[in-house]
Amino acid sequence: MKENYTPLSISHKDHEAVAKQAKYKYVSLRALVFSVFVLFLVLGYNFLQMEMLSLRVWNRSFADAGMFLIGMSFALSGLCYFFNFLDSKILYRRDLGLNGFYLVSVHGLYSFLFSKFIPWFKYFESDRLLAFVPAVISLLIFLGMALISNKYAAKKLGGEKWRSLLRLGYIAYILGAAHAILWGFDDWMEWFGTSTLPPISLIIAVFVGFVLLLRMALWLALKKKSKK
Repeated sequence: MKENYTPLSISHKDHEAVAKQAKYKYVSLRALVFSVFVLFLVLGYNFLQMEMLSLRVWNRSFADAGMFLIGMSFALSGLCYFFNFLDSKILYRRDLGLNGFYLVSVHGLYSFLFSKFIPWFKYFESDRLLAFVPAVISLLIFLGMALISNKYAAKKLGGEKWRSLLRLGYIAYILGAAHAILWGFDDWMEWFGTSTLPPISLIIAVFVGFVLLLRMALWLALKKKSKK
């Protein structure tokens, strides 16, 4: 039996059948439109929460929206496994993940090279280094995932190895969340006890927790199924 190496063949009951039966066209374009919608939704929230609209707010919004999109990409595996009516949405997973990576990359490059708020050399100071290192490692792992997120890489690496490498994305996602939490923790402390909107980094932390719990539930379900 020929092994399926497409990006759809990770943990879903029957991704290959779903891919063949789905009638959606312009998957990448649809994912792009949705990604832009998420970006502006996040931007609007940050504007309401921070009460300003500056390059700094735009920059943070790129990172925040990227984290949500990457999380949605990861979550689709579990959601499509447990809820069959979502099966066809698995087609959007790769593009949502890549769009999230692009947004996070723009945030990283701008913050390190072009931001006037914090010069690049200040990221190596002790009070910022703890949050900076996880972000760099996370971005490098996501870069590696983006480079192999195609059929050619899947065939060259072999299905099992390819899937194992893509699962490193969860480590990168946790590190990205750690960066957001460490960077925004002071905002959390200022927010507690007030009636203002919570910092979006707190919402991201909750969302990341949901994505990881969903992945754990999927792993347990597949493990249980394999024993039958």
